[in-house]
Amino acid sequence: IGSVMDNQVDLLDGLMASDPLIWASVRKINLRDGIRFTLKDMPYLNDLVNHGKKIMNCKKGAQVCLTTTKYIEAVHACHYRRYDQNIMYMMPTVTAVEKLAKVSFDPIFQYNPWLVQRGSTNTTMCKEINGRSIVMVGAQPKKVGGTSTKDTDNLRSIPCDCVMRDEIDLMDMDMVYMSKQRLKRSQFGHEVNFGSPTYPDYGIDGLYNGSDQRKWQIKCGH
Repeated sequence: IGSVMDNQVDLLDGLMASDPLIWASVRKINLRDGIRFTLKDMPYLNDLVNHGKKIMNCKKGAQVCLTTTKYIEAVHACHYRRYDQNIMYMMPTVTAVEKLAKVSFDPIFQYNPWLVQRGSTNTTMCKEINGRSIVMVGAQPKKVGGTSTKDTDNLRSIPCDCVMRDEIDLMDMDMVYMSKQRLKRSQFGHEVNFGSPTYPDYGIDGLYNGSDQRKWQIKCGH
C-alpha cells in the first residue's frame, strides 16, 4: 500500500511540476484575500497553457482570466526553474505595469507567502522566486538625441527565455522588436502575445490571422 501511495504522490508531484494550472489548483493559490484560483467554468485555460507552441498569439475578450493565468504560468516557471534566464512581462506603459502589479500580481505574493524565500526580491518591477525573476517592463519609447530614433533603458541588458506582451495593440512596435532581441541567447525563445483587438489586421488581430487560428467558445451558464 505504501508503494502505491508513494507512486501516486510522485505522479501528482510530476503533474504539478509540468502543469501550472494543476499546480495552482493543488497548492490552492490565493489570487487575493479569500479568492482562490479555480478552473471552474474556465476549462479553455488548459489549452492556453499547454499548447506546446514556441510562440502564442491570443486574441481575447475582457475578463477571461488570461492575464492571471499567464502570470501564474510565469510564477510556476520560476518556482520550478523551467527557464535559465528571466521572464519579461511587458505592458504598454510603466503606469499600466504599476497598476497591474498592485491590483493583480502583488496579492499573489502577499497571500501566498511560501512562494517568496528569504532574500528574494519582490518589488513592482521585479519578482524573484527560487532564484529566477519576472521582470515587469513598460514599453514606452524615448527619442534619442532629438532624432526620430527610439530606444528605452527598460529593454536593455535583460537576458530572457520568455517574453509576455500584455495588450500588444497599445505598444510601440519598435519596442516589441527590441524585446525580441532579449531572446537572442535563449535556448527557449518563448513569446506570448495577447490582448483585446483594436482594429482589423493590426496588432493581436494581425498576429492571430497569421497563426493556426484555434478558437475556444465559452458556453453560457444560463
